[in-house]
Amino acid sequence: MNAAIIVIERLAQVYIVLIFARVIMSWFRSGASSFLGRIIMQTTQPIFDLIRKMFPRTTWGMIDFSPIIAFLLVDFIRYILILIISSYF
Repeated sequence: MNAAIIVIERLAQVYIVLIFARVIMSWFRSGASSFLGRIIMQTTQPIFDLIRKMFPRTTWGMIDFSPIIAFLLVDFIRYILILIISSYF
């Protein structure tokens, strides 16, 4: 039980760091063109596609709120998974 919860916690933390790295990369023109940048973009693109499909108006002017929604969504999924695992053990 504890091992599964720790794995979920670590995966959520890694994904949140990847989302944060993507936000920082968006501030620089050449951020997504590097090898690491492409990996980060490919890893985080599915959640951004889902958010932009569910909430088409996540951009207000030059500000994109989809990373904030992604942080909340990852944390919510982490919380639900831990609740499910905890209830079975």
